[in-house]
Amino acid sequence: MGFRWVGPLLLASLMVALASLVLAYPSSLWAGDDYSLEYLAAACNAGARLNDLAFYRTGTMGYHPAVAFYVFSWLAAFAALGRGALGSDLTFFDRLIENAPLLFASFKICGILMTGLLVLAWRRSAARLAPAGVLLVALALYFVVTPQSVFRSVNPLTETFALAVNALFVLALVRLAQDPLRIWPYVLCGIATAFAYLLKVSFLYVWGALLAAFAYLALFGVRPLGVASVLRLLRGLLVFHIVSIGLIYAVGLTVIGPFYFAALRRLHWAIFTHGPGSEANASLADVLQSITISWDSGATALPVVMVVASSLLLAVAIATLRRQISPFAGAVAVGAAMAALASVAAVLTRYSETYVVGVAATVPLLFVAAWYAAGDRRARRLVVAIAVGVVLLSAWRAAPAIDDLFAAKVSASSKAAADAQAIAGIAGSDATLLYLYRAPMVGFGKGYVAYHCEVPHINDALLLADRNEQSSMARSVKEPNFVVVDKIYSSTEAEVRSGKNLDPINAVKTVWHDGDELIALDKVWLIRRARSPGG
Repeated sequence: MGFRWVGPLLLASLMVALASLVLAYPSSLWAGDDYSLEYLAAACNAGARLNDLAFYRTGTMGYHPAVAFYVFSWLAAFAALGRGALGSDLTFFDRLIENAPLLFASFKICGILMTGLLVLAWRRSAARLAPAGVLLVALALYFVVTPQSVFRSVNPLTETFALAVNALFVLALVRLAQDPLRIWPYVLCGIATAFAYLLKVSFLYVWGALLAAFAYLALFGVRPLGVASVLRLLRGLLVFHIVSIGLIYAVGLTVIGPFYFAALRRLHWAIFTHGPGSEANASLADVLQSITISWDSGATALPVVMVVASSLLLAVAIATLRRQISPFAGAVAVGAAMAALASVAAVLTRYSETYVVGVAATVPLLFVAAWYAAGDRRARRLVVAIAVGVVLLSAWRAAPAIDDLFAAKVSASSKAAADAQAIAGIAGSDATLLYLYRAPMVGFGKGYVAYHCEVPHINDALLLADRNEQSSMARSVKEPNFVVVDKIYSSTEAEVRSGKNLDPINAVKTVWHDGDELIALDKVWLIRRARSPGG
């Protein structure tokens, strides 16, 4: 068996390993995070658009552009239900809710398949830079420098597409470094930047990194730098931005829609001009705390990038001054290092463990760029040895954390299922129940899906049906017999009885009343209103 089979075998092994995680750690869509509900909402909205050949706006693209996640969601639903993934009435909505277990399984399987395709796409984009063995080590880094890379391959969200962003970035960067005076590399730069923005604004590090590589080439790569060359460079820069802005507006207006696209532009402009808001890290102590939290979570991505990218930039600067590096190698190294450092800056501005996946996706190119810039065989062997060491260390740290992530999801699902069964026994079939954000049960989840799907006749029909089990995000009942309160947002009995609004995101207040009965379950509180049967 030749070496050429090693790559396909490793990829197949990765797919099998990810699939085994799905089987070993069964979980519920309703007990997941908001992205599992966003998946159903996006599938519902897209199914209605395609069925009616009409545009319905959707909140699934109202907070982040998330266009790739929106398209992926409907494809995963179609893979599970076929033509059943099309419709725009209450029957269609109910079909999605009733088939949630099947749809969630398809969501996970399609996430695994997409991960495999993105690995192939990234490898193809970077094929010009290094041999297959080096690329395999580089891709291994993506999966081990944060446990979220594996977890989010099986439970997709916006950051899962970070590898797609970087595959396009690598393709554009390599073509730009090869021929900075031609037009087509700048077209690719525009496409890569547009795709990054239309996924999430934090991925615009692609734009900054491409501009850094462009500046390096303009200063050190184009010789002679006469009037004609300058004009061609400026022409390329203009094409770059015309393509990126044109694609962003075309997709924004036709897929996201004028309402939410305008809201996103206002939000992103406010972020660029006034900062990311009150939830951002406001001091060096906050930043250091975020790095510590990331390390404690089993991730090594942040320190690896900060050390390697800074060292690579310093090495390129010295080599450039000594004329010991080619313009191609220097531009690729500068682009790779700037992308990685900018991704870290974005994460440390507003930290979340899932955001580190975006940093992890920059690590493969960072390693490959360092290998390429090293030049001679001995130096390159040293780079590979260091990378293998980082893979082993990171895998050793990430493995227990990966198990914890999946086990926590299983535990939450089983506890939520037990709570739901207990609630059904206590409330009976005739009582009205109101589920508040973010009760991990279908009672809350279906209202969330309807609210973010935003197909008017589905919402109207759901409210008109006035069913006994309702979500605070799609409610017609005003005086329910029971209220289900998530313990994440009201963790103690004192909090529940304090008179505060028990629903953290809805303006319609739900508060404790004198005479109510409080029943403690595992994941939720169950409030029996004083006027309810048995109260």
